[in-house]
Amino acid sequence: MTTQQRSSRQAVVTNQAADKQRSNFFTHALLILSSLLVSCVGIAAEAQALPVRQAYQQSQTPNLSPQSVEMLQVEAEIWHRINQHRQRHGLSPLRVNEQLTQAARAYSKQMADYNFYSHTGVRGDTPRQRVEAQGVSAQLVGENLFQFPQRGNPVTVAVQGWMGSAGHRRNILMSQMAETGIGIWKQNGTYYVTQLLVQPRATTVTTPDRPLN
Repeated sequence: MTTQQRSSRQAVVTNQAADKQRSNFFTHALLILSSLLVSCVGIAAEAQALPVRQAYQQSQTPNLSPQSVEMLQVEAEIWHRINQHRQRHGLSPLRVNEQLTQAARAYSKQMADYNFYSHTGVRGDTPRQRVEAQGVSAQLVGENLFQFPQRGNPVTVAVQGWMGSAGHRRNILMSQMAETGIGIWKQNGTYYVTQLLVQPRATTVTTPDRPLN
């Protein structure tokens, strides 16, 4: 089996009117970042990476810490690259939502821990249920997944893989989407990447797209 064949990716999108919308944004977790930086090597590379990571963290007070400084940077870079693609298509950048980041990171960890790959969790939960469990009420919910063995730059592999797939690309370039959370976990040389995207509750109902898998 080739490396390309070993890579997997999935996308899904659902729609539902919600009672209320929470999109509170918090200050970034300086204590979490400080503790992680103790084990960091490559000071010059870290200094170069800080602006994107700080922008990504500015609205976060994580409950589940990033697996490492490296994984935090990968999460931030994927967010940055996805917004570059949106802006090239005349779309507004996606805002980081701390609750979505928590849901995405926890789900990537769950897939890594239980060695599975699916939009349905080990307890039978759906993407919308995972989003709502974090207190996020949204009209439109999308989820992109990516699983691949360690090779090359994980940011490039994930983003290019998603943009090369009709379902993932549609989720990323959907104009209604306004907020996102990205979570990554690595285990036994395999990356598990989850991206959640939401359209906040609106006064007008958007016709749902057919779920993509």
